[in-house]
Amino acid sequence: MAGFTTSGEFNIYSPYQHVIVPAASHTMDPIVGIFDSINVYSNNADDDITVSIVTMDGSTHVVKISAGNTFYGPFTSVDITNATGATDVTVVVNERCAEWEYFEWNYNGEGLNSPTTGLGFYIGTPESFRVATYDQKVHDTDFCEMEVISNTGNAGAGFFTLDDAAITSINAAGQITFNNNDFDLPMVAKIRYRARK
Repeated sequence: MAGFTTSGEFNIYSPYQHVIVPAASHTMDPIVGIFDSINVYSNNADDDITVSIVTMDGSTHVVKISAGNTFYGPFTSVDITNATGATDVTVVVNERCAEWEYFEWNYNGEGLNSPTTGLGFYIGTPESFRVATYDQKVHDTDFCEMEVISNTGNAGAGFFTLDDAAITSINAAGQITFNNNDFDLPMVAKIRYRARK
């Protein structure tokens, strides 16, 4: 991984908003930090979410939050386990303080399906990518950028973020999931992501 570099670090202060898209509501990884509130939005007042939270004293509680309402903390973990009307529901979790490091991996095929490191590009359905800090840090599931110089997949070259269909998600462990067949080897790219300091 000679191309891997740490590009810098920065602080994000209150409130840092985790916006959870409807399609991911049932399958999200728990997020950890210090959270002040959870807002539930929907165009249908009958929609709601079920969420498991851990309070500051370490106890776990399961609560239901209806659309249009806010649940106030503080609490240290948020895990959405169910959402009624999931196609309409958007959840915003407000974090009090988050401190992140910014990473960039100048990727040129190293680490392919590596049984030793478990890092790099994974061929599968869909394809995915494990970043250099995979399973060592808690990664920001709201940020991932790829500056792709060359790629034999359908997406070709260009600049991609989580707002583009080609990148489906990055989970807290640091695994990026791609839209099937959009990225393939050989691939040369600058992959940027954030993880908790």
